[in-house]
Amino acid sequence: MKGRQGLRRAITLVIALNLAAIAAKNTAAQDSGDSVPEEPTLTVRITPPKPYLQEEIVQVVRVIAPHPFEEIVLDLPPVQGAEMITLRKPRNRKFETYGGEGYIYETSRALFPKRSGDLVIPPVRISGTIGISRDEKRPFALRSEGTTLNVRPPPPAFSEDWWLVARDVEIDEGWSRPLDDIRVGDHVTRSISVTVAGVTGEHLPELSQGRSSGLTILPGRTERSTEITPSGVIGKIKRTFDLRVDVDQPINLSPVRVVWWNTSTEIERRSAAPAVRIEPLPRDIDALVAGVMAEAAEARSASRQGIAIVLIGGLAILAAMIVWLSRTRRAVRREDRLLRQALMTDPDPVNAVRALQIWAGSIFPNERSMTLEQLGQKLGPTAADRIERLQQAAFGGSTGEIESTNLVMEIVAIAREQRVRTIGSVFSGLVDSLLGPDRRLIEIDQRTTGTTR
Repeated sequence: MKGRQGLRRAITLVIALNLAAIAAKNTAAQDSGDSVPEEPTLTVRITPPKPYLQEEIVQVVRVIAPHPFEEIVLDLPPVQGAEMITLRKPRNRKFETYGGEGYIYETSRALFPKRSGDLVIPPVRISGTIGISRDEKRPFALRSEGTTLNVRPPPPAFSEDWWLVARDVEIDEGWSRPLDDIRVGDHVTRSISVTVAGVTGEHLPELSQGRSSGLTILPGRTERSTEITPSGVIGKIKRTFDLRVDVDQPINLSPVRVVWWNTSTEIERRSAAPAVRIEPLPRDIDALVAGVMAEAAEARSASRQGIAIVLIGGLAILAAMIVWLSRTRRAVRREDRLLRQALMTDPDPVNAVRALQIWAGSIFPNERSMTLEQLGQKLGPTAADRIERLQQAAFGGSTGEIESTNLVMEIVAIAREQRVRTIGSVFSGLVDSLLGPDRRLIEIDQRTTGTTR
C-alpha cells in the first residue's frame, strides 16, 4: 500500500515538473513573441497609456538577440516631471522557444507623474555587440521612438481630499489581546496594516481612528515601507492605536477607512477595517487590591533597603569616629612623647622653647609658622602665662630644669583638655544634625503651692 502511494507521489511530482517547464517555455515564448529575431530587436513597453496623476507607469526595456551579448551600453534618459524608481536592474538571460533559443537583455522602471498634462518620455538608445561565433562579433545600435502621455488629473467624482490612485488595496487589523477579556481601565492596541499596489509607502495617507464615547485614544506609532517588484511597487503603512477603556458600558469603535481610485474599474473605492463593538467587563477588585498590595510591599522593601543603607553608612561613620577619637583622646600622643624625650635629653629652657615650638607645629600642621604667643592665644590665658614664664626662664637669665619641664608639660595638659572639649562639641553637633537640637523642658518649681479657698 505504501509502495503504491510513493509511486503515485513520484508520478505527480514528474508531471508537475513537466508542466512547470512547459509553462516557463510558454512564458519565454510570449515574452519574445513566439520567435527569435534574426537581428537584435529593441522593444519599449509603457503601461498604462492614459495614466492619472501620481499613477504608477511601468516602462519595460527589452532587447532580444539570436546570439549572446558581448557588450551593451544603455542610454535611458530621465523623465522630467516624474519620480523614477528602478524595478529591475539590467540583466541578461537565455530563453528557449518553439522557434529556437535566444538571449534577452531587459530592465524596467516605475514613473510617477508629478503633474497632469503632457508627460514626455524620451527615446531609449542601446548599442553593443553580439557574439556570432568565437571569432566573429557583430555590433548593433538601436533606438526607440519617444512617447508623450496625457496625464489625467483626479476626476471630479473623487470625494476625498487625499488623492490615492492604485491598482489594489488590502487592509488587515489585529488586536494586542482578546476583546472579550477587556475590563474598565485596561489598555488595548489596535493595529491597522494597509497594503497598496502601485503606490510608494511615503505617498499613503495617514490613518485615523475616530473618537468614541468611553474610550481614550493614546498616541501610537506609524511605520511606512515600500516593496519593489519587477512588475511595480507596493506601498505599506502600519498604524497602531493605543486605546484605554474608561467606562463599563458598550463602546462602538468606528472603522478605519482608506478612500482610493481604482484604475481598473475607473471608480472610487472605500476599503476599511470594520467597526468594532467592545463590551468591557467591570474592574477586577481582587486584582486591583492585589496590585496595590504588591506596590505597597515593593515600597516597603525599598524603604527597608534605604534604612539598611543608612544604618550601614552610620555604622561606618561611627567606626571611623571611634578610631579618630581613640587616637585623639589618648593621654600621651606621639608628639607628646617626642616633646618629653627632647626635654629629658636637654632640659635647658632654650631647648624647651625650641621643642615646644616644634610640638606646636606638629599639633597644628596648618599653622606651622605660628609663634608661641599665638599658641598661648589659641590655648587660653593659663597656657599663655606658662609660655611667658618659660620664655623668661629661657631669655631672661633665670635657670631651672624642673621649672622648664613642668611649664612645658602643663601647656601640653592644657592642649589635651582643649581637645577633649572640642570632641564633645563635635559629638553634640553630630547628634543635633541627626536627631535635632535638644529642646530643654521648662523647669518646674517643685515647691508646694498653697491653695486658697
